[in-house]
Amino acid sequence: MIEPAAQPESDTTSCRLLAFGMLSNLPGIHAGDIPHFPDTDRFRAWLMEQCPELQRLVFALALNRVIVQQNTEIPAGAELALLPPFSGG
Repeated sequence: MIEPAAQPESDTTSCRLLAFGMLSNLPGIHAGDIPHFPDTDRFRAWLMEQCPELQRLVFALALNRVIVQQNTEIPAGAELALLPPFSGG
């Protein structure tokens, strides 16, 4: 079970979630408005609770179109995107 720290902030601010490729077809992943979380660690914990299948998949998280790899503060109204593995040149 996720600890209360993984819950969204109590205000009504929201963020926008986008999912691409195979990630957009997973149960529990719904593109659109989501609650605002103070940082990406708390968002990821909430996301894993919504879609436990993500725990076995490799994906990147982009915050306002920039891939983040460390815990990062999420500004109000941010765009969060789930990106599947990709390659190319």
